[in-house]
Amino acid sequence: NGTAYTFTVTATNSVGTGLASAPSGSVTPKGPQTITFANPGTQMFGTTSSMGASSSSGLAVSYTAISPTVCSVSMAGAVTYLATGFCVIQADQAGDGAYMSAVSVTQLFAVTAGLPGAPLVGSATAGDKQAMVAFTAPAMTGGGAIVGYTVTASPGGATGTGTGSPIVVTGLTNGTAYTFTVTASTSAGPGAASAASNSVTPKGAQTITFTN
Repeated sequence: NGTAYTFTVTATNSVGTGLASAPSGSVTPKGPQTITFANPGTQMFGTTSSMGASSSSGLAVSYTAISPTVCSVSMAGAVTYLATGFCVIQADQAGDGAYMSAVSVTQLFAVTAGLPGAPLVGSATAGDKQAMVAFTAPAMTGGGAIVGYTVTASPGGATGTGTGSPIVVTGLTNGTAYTFTVTASTSAGPGAASAASNSVTPKGAQTITFTN
């Protein structure tokens, strides 16, 4: 395999073998090859991974994304997940002087929602044993809907939850200074925490009694 050949033909009868024909055209025998390409399983939006297909010939495999709105792939097999849905990747090996082209192998797998980015924290406002924290939704949602937010106080770790801004955190200690961080959650779980808010100190209410 991989060597070019031409051929001549002679005829033989009882007298002997005659003259050879003119040479045939040149042909090169080639060996078969196959592609091994395991399904990578479910992947997460916003991440990258590397495909691991190989050929029995040892020649490099090339890749094509059949679903380019969901995923993209380099010729070397580096995949970026662009949206939720189903990613379809095709592996090919075109052959060379010694090997025929391989039969293409295709893998289909799900791309699920990933973790959201960090919200942008706004201002915190202190109350009596509580604080109200404003924030802005993260720019990157992870490909899925945000199902809730959690505001966490520091120190102490008291939390408040809600579906939007602002969120009130109760159970704080008056006279203690607090900062707050905010996380967003999707079906994949909670994402990264925001930067810390401004520091506020809850204070108790007071009244004046004034007798004439």
